[in-house]
This record gives sequence, C-alpha cells and structure tokens, in this order.
Amino acid sequence: MQTKKLMPAMAWRKLILLPAIGLLVACSDPASQSAAIPEAATPAADTAVQLAARSGEMVYQHVCMACHATGVNEAPKFGDRAAWAELIEEGFGILVYESIEGEGMMPPRGGDPSLTDLEMANAVAYMANAAGAEWVAPVSEEEVQSMLKQAEIELVLHHAED
Repeated sequence: MQTKKLMPAMAWRKLILLPAIGLLVACSDPASQSAAIPEAATPAADTAVQLAARSGEMVYQHVCMACHATGVNEAPKFGDRAAWAELIEEGFGILVYESIEGEGMMPPRGGDPSLTDLEMANAVAYMANAAGAEWVAPVSEEEVQSMLKQAEIELVLHHAED
C-alpha cells in the first residue's frame, strides 16, 4: 500500500526558506531596499483602524525582533539599558520619526511597509520602555502625526546648530 505525500518536496523547501529570506530582508542595508519597498501609506485615523493597530509587543515579535533580539547590524538589543540610554535621551518623537524613515542599517519601518505610524510608535515605546524609558504609547494616528511634526522641527533646529 502506497501512501500519498502530504506536501511535495518543493513546498517544504519554500516553507523553510521563506522565514530565512524575510529575516535577511529585514536586517539588510536599507539603501539596497529603497526601490523595492514602497513608502507605506498612512491609513485614515478612524476608530476601526486604531482598534486594529498592532501592539508594540506584537510588532516587536513579528518585525523588530529579527535584529533587536541579537543586535544584528548594530541594532540596540532589546532590554539593554546602556545601548538604549542615548536613544532614549533623544526623545520619543525623534525615535519614532527615525524608525519610520529608517536610521543607520535599519530600513524604513523596520523593513515592513505595512506598519502604520501608530504601530511604529507602539513598537518604539515597547522597546524603549524595556530599556528604562517610561513612555506612554500614543492612542491615535493624530497623536503620532503631531509627535512627528514636532520631531521634524527639532531635527531641523538641531541640524541648523551644526
């Protein structure tokens, strides 16, 4: 009696390779990805979107952890107070802005263009709080947009001083 194979060999290879490819994309040089990853559109800030926003922990586990758990590409490790201290000093708005735009080796939105600004702010608050910050994550896209406008002003003023 012959048994049917549940899944062809090629399908198994794809299941094994897809997570590895996703990790490589998330932790690779953002300059090589800029053409491949379109800018994420900010969804309308209605109640349904805000209720569907992923928590900081969820975003960390599904996106950020790929680099921040081990420190790949100089990413500050999750919970490492020394590595996060200077970043926390920069301020919540600046870190959210840089996480959305990309900073250093980190691609925009950590390599996941589907993340909303609110979800990025949730992830930043979650990771920074694990390293000693006491930030309250925003509750709406409007609140995040206000934070980002203030961060842009601060960055312009900082660069004008240099």
